[in-house]
Amino acid sequence: MSYYLAALAIGLIAGLSSSVTWLSIGLIALVVGVIAVVDSPALLRRSREQQLVLDRAYIDEAELHRAVAQLLGTPRAPHHHPQHRPRRRHHRRGRAVLGSATGQRTVAASRDAGDHRHAGAGTMSPLTALQPLQHLDTVDLTALNAEAALQTRVDRKYLLPLRALPEVLAALPADAQVLEVAGERSLRYASQYFDTPALDSYYGAVHGRRRRFKVRSRTYLDSGGSFLEVKTRGARAATVKDRVPVAVHAADDVLDDDAVSYATDLLADAGIPDAERLATALVPVLVTRYRRTTILLPGTDRHDPSRATIDTDLAWLTRLDGDGRMLRLPASVVVETKSGQRAGALDRALWRHGHRPATVSKYGTGMAALYRDLPAHRWNRVLTRHFSAATVTTVAA
Repeated sequence: MSYYLAALAIGLIAGLSSSVTWLSIGLIALVVGVIAVVDSPALLRRSREQQLVLDRAYIDEAELHRAVAQLLGTPRAPHHHPQHRPRRRHHRRGRAVLGSATGQRTVAASRDAGDHRHAGAGTMSPLTALQPLQHLDTVDLTALNAEAALQTRVDRKYLLPLRALPEVLAALPADAQVLEVAGERSLRYASQYFDTPALDSYYGAVHGRRRRFKVRSRTYLDSGGSFLEVKTRGARAATVKDRVPVAVHAADDVLDDDAVSYATDLLADAGIPDAERLATALVPVLVTRYRRTTILLPGTDRHDPSRATIDTDLAWLTRLDGDGRMLRLPASVVVETKSGQRAGALDRALWRHGHRPATVSKYGTGMAALYRDLPAHRWNRVLTRHFSAATVTTVAA
């Protein structure tokens, strides 16, 4: 607007006389000089502009101020607590360095120094990191599914240092609940991923193909139940997950005829070409193991009801090349939230502490970390920031 008014003023000044006079030249120079001074970066070097996108419209201005303050993590009353000082981050760039292939491989790559401060293995146990949840009430599986049955949901994944988790969990509302099964809150999971020898499932994910699939068996080690799960993504970019119970021993073995037929039908329904050929060729490729804690966050007038899972003790095991390879990530945690159109309370707590959603796939990221010759551009940022301290060890077959 200021530029428009200045141009209008210059036009009026120049049009006052049919000839050029020193007065008109001086007035035009004055207008240009004022604009140059007012718009100078040197004058406004301490000001900054930040754009925020809110998840809904606010009619009450006071409520808007509170929402923005909560999103930015700004205290209501100004004070000078050290945790609110902006952190200065230093970035170092490097390249991946591979060690001996016979025993152990350490991946050292460029990463943010802030993440490095939290990445030291052994500095915090998962039990300590989850301590803020101990005072929360528990919920059983039936009530959890009934309360957080979301027709349309938005899934967000985060990968953060384990040491950063307690301060995030401490910010959860007091009415949050934790899933408890047979007295346990941190439940053991194991997933066996199946792929073709050509890794069609992996390449479909890394290249972001419109029609892609993922097949895995998931075993709940504490309860003993196992399911075969098939995830498909069709032409409409909607991800669909179907699952069917399977025998426990089938979770660690090749798929039987019934499982192959089940996978074939689901792949064909999603419009994936050569569905029968792909399903018939599926073989065990990768095992993931972790402990999962599930949180239920009731809805409020500001937040939709949501649920979240926290995965710790992350480990990957594969035997594609004869001897097995084992990768562990004890100093990191995967958080996945499932909410409606509006972000849930845990999402906002993560945002306030500087954690943003990341592109994470336990199968894709694990394979890329174990086999550095595979294309991994889709997960490069996660691999660089969080897997650079991981070690890959050889496990006898």
